[in-house]
Amino acid sequence: MKTLNLFKSTLLKGLFVLAVILYSCNKDIDGFDILDKMSDDALIEAIAKSSEKQEIDYNQLPSSAKTIINEDYETMTADISFKVEDLGYEVKMIDYSPLYVTDKNEVYFNKNGRELVSEDKKSEKGKRKKKRNPFKFVFPVSFEMADGSTITANDKQELKALIKAWRDENPDSKEKPKLVYPVDLEFRNGKIVTVNSEEEMKKLRKKIKERQRSKKPFKFVFPISYLMPDGSTISANDKEELKTLIKSWYDENPDSKEKPKLVYPVDLDFGDGKIVTVNSEEEMKEIKEKLRERASQGQSNNGPKGR
Repeated sequence: MKTLNLFKSTLLKGLFVLAVILYSCNKDIDGFDILDKMSDDALIEAIAKSSEKQEIDYNQLPSSAKTIINEDYETMTADISFKVEDLGYEVKMIDYSPLYVTDKNEVYFNKNGRELVSEDKKSEKGKRKKKRNPFKFVFPVSFEMADGSTITANDKQELKALIKAWRDENPDSKEKPKLVYPVDLEFRNGKIVTVNSEEEMKKLRKKIKERQRSKKPFKFVFPISYLMPDGSTISANDKEELKTLIKSWYDENPDSKEKPKLVYPVDLDFGDGKIVTVNSEEEMKEIKEKLRERASQGQSNNGPKGR
């Protein structure tokens, strides 16, 4: 009897283990566990190329997906949303800002609402690179739509809602809304800039992009000195003092158009305790060229090698 009971117990345990294995296999076959193992790139491609996309209302997106769209894509609004059963979501976006720096027109999410980010959009630490606007509109603002009508909004959410409503009523229109000038832009440092025309906006856009490209991956080790156009030298112990001294010099010499020249040698701090000494303008140009090459190749700007 004990032998029979032991046999039954062993048989039941074996059947249980077999059932678990079969269930796990079925889950993988059905595409559930497999999705957790897929890279974001693979899942994005599967959603983008799926023949089973179903258009859904924006409100049917997971709440986390809507939060990401509202917070991380400040000057873009959702146009058309799609769902692919058991895979995730694709949201086509409209960029209504003349200054937005990203060229992303689709945003992808997994079925739980986590944003899918391709490898070329991730930093080395695996974090999403958020491209936020360097400014925000001072409301109210107005946009001229493709049919000649004008919409005016008192805040960001109202603007997105009005643009989406117009797009819903005019689904065949491919033209972007046109910003009505003049418009005030508030930058992150609190500065308000009034832009009076599209031409001024283009110049501002170019200036912002140049600044973004020229952001240095290092900081000066103070004190440093600059040779001024009149032959005098100013020395500063920190960045704020340097700005004050240079501004004072140009206030006293308003007709001067020449830039101050950095006095070498100078030390550059690339972080993580790496200090590089630069002895001449020629060496500085070489370093900047190496940094530009690395940036274009997507490498980390952690200072020159072999120096």
